[in-house]
Amino acid sequence: KIVDERCEQMLQRGLLRETTELSLAGALPDMATKSIGYRQTLEYLTRQGYARESDTDCFWQYVKDFTTATRQYSKRQMQWFRKDNQFVFVPVQVAQNKELRVTAAANDIRRMASLPHTVFHSKERLCSGSLSAATREQNEKQGKGMKV
Repeated sequence: KIVDERCEQMLQRGLLRETTELSLAGALPDMATKSIGYRQTLEYLTRQGYARESDTDCFWQYVKDFTTATRQYSKRQMQWFRKDNQFVFVPVQVAQNKELRVTAAANDIRRMASLPHTVFHSKERLCSGSLSAATREQNEKQGKGMKV
């Protein structure tokens, strides 16, 4: 749901217009044309890979392709992070407003960063019951239920 909302925000903030303007100006780097968001937008604008459907059908297929690619990438990122023993998970309460959740996450990071090295590694890393381990477990559960 969060990923879909983020994609919707990108569209509302002008992803189609931005992609069109950059493409027409020849200012869209080749690497960007392969990135999630720009790639689907360019395919939609040029109708590459779209059957001869109505404009509305093409648009909804574009939105579906864009959100699906973004969700798949997000899921892969979380898998990479979970495999990395150096990665520390910090809980974020998505239901809170942005200012509160950023402040809470910053406070958790500040607290962990102020711990002595030995304490951090023995109690905060992936030790059973630690905040990072609990957040990692919650992330794994979310990943298993994630729509792709």
